[in-house]
Amino acid sequence: MRGTASHHIARSAVWNHAGKVAEYALFYLSTIVIARRLGVESNGHLAGVLSIVQLLVVLSAAGVEVSLNRFLPQDGGANPGTRFLVARLLGLRLGLYAAVCAVAVFVLPLVLPSRSSDWAQFLGILIILGLLRSATPVLNMLLVARFRTGQAATVGVLARGAEFSALLIVGNAITIPVVLAIFVAGSAMQVAGCAVASRVEWAGASRRIPVMPVVTFGAVFWLNTIIDYFLGRQGDIMFLTLLRPESSSASLYDVAYSIVQVGLLVLTVGFSGVSLAALSQYAVGDRARMGTFYAVVVRITSLLTIPVLSFLIVIAPDLLNVVYSDKYAGAVDILRIILGFRILSRLFATGENADYLLALGRVWTVVQVGAVAACCTVAMHLVLIPRWGAIGAACAGGTGVLLANAMGGIAVKRTGGVELQWRAWGRIMAAALGAGLASFLIPHFGTPILHIAIAGVVFLIAFVLLMVAVRPLQREDLDAVKAVLGKLPEPLRMLAGSR
Repeated sequence: MRGTASHHIARSAVWNHAGKVAEYALFYLSTIVIARRLGVESNGHLAGVLSIVQLLVVLSAAGVEVSLNRFLPQDGGANPGTRFLVARLLGLRLGLYAAVCAVAVFVLPLVLPSRSSDWAQFLGILIILGLLRSATPVLNMLLVARFRTGQAATVGVLARGAEFSALLIVGNAITIPVVLAIFVAGSAMQVAGCAVASRVEWAGASRRIPVMPVVTFGAVFWLNTIIDYFLGRQGDIMFLTLLRPESSSASLYDVAYSIVQVGLLVLTVGFSGVSLAALSQYAVGDRARMGTFYAVVVRITSLLTIPVLSFLIVIAPDLLNVVYSDKYAGAVDILRIILGFRILSRLFATGENADYLLALGRVWTVVQVGAVAACCTVAMHLVLIPRWGAIGAACAGGTGVLLANAMGGIAVKRTGGVELQWRAWGRIMAAALGAGLASFLIPHFGTPILHIAIAGVVFLIAFVLLMVAVRPLQREDLDAVKAVLGKLPEPLRMLAGSR
């Protein structure tokens, strides 16, 4: 029975990973089409609009998804009690969203810059889009919590695919209202699909059960979600929208951050959920194994992300030209600053710190770390953005992320005695710097695509050779790779040192 359950969970995790990769890939392709067709100014205007929509969603989240993911699996299957819980939590989410929108209608005209007064003409569609994006995570979690991630992934991919197809069909007729209408249609499609697939969870007889403990549990994560907003992309774009007299800064920042997200997620998008589950299991009875697993995940994640981010620094001008056109050349420095901060942050680990602390029940530690970093970020935004624009936002956001990761790494060390993986970080960085220098010195000739390809080959060869020289991995890392693949590829043995 245990083997069957483990296989079921593993299969669910695979579907979840594949779905996230496919869904984000389609969404990213959509953002490229939008950015190229709208141009810098209009794309920045749209980015500002979407950041406000996301703020409305975050402020009304109430941690409902986390609560469902925690409590639904404990009941085994849908029953009258869980249906009552689902109905109450969904009602709470939608009621809070209505209240937040009512306040926003009066507050936004007071804080938005004068150039944004024309947003009122499609205020209705913004509220509808936010409503759908508020309901989507809740209905999606009804499937994920029951390990029906294949259905959730299929619905999400179909919705993003429909949006991408619609954008291609519209072509040069793309405008901000058209984009918003397409996003509304795609979100409505996803809501309908998830609602039908999860109907057994909310349709049928219900029985009153205590809801307050579930709501209280989610409230803590709600606070953390709000903090994450101000530490992330949407918060940075919101401040650029509010503090800059033009929309080009938000547009350039949005484009640069999109590339960074691709570099961070392409190889590691499915790690966080798996690492939290494993750390939670080890936290019960094997703290030593928990520390070892944490260190392994940190080293392997650094190995997968640092070279990718370093190569993006090298090819930033050509990549922006090829993907977004030469109109976005002003995003080069912004992109490189964000990438530099992300690479430096890997010294302290990133999401692994939160997973480790949450596995030990240190929820408030995670919230406190995020709150301090978010306050620092907001203060720096207010000082830097009016003068430096998107460059200032990149420095402020990067500093906030670095501070959060440094504090998280220190909290992990104090809590579990796990050392920072600075040796592995230093060796991977040395290899990435050497490979980056080799590819950067290649003379630029031919088309940008050809230069990216040649630089990529040089970077890869140099990085592999330097990795063999510095040997950043340890034997535990090889054991982890072997456990996943079933067999350890022989070349990987050359990357492991004696400790």
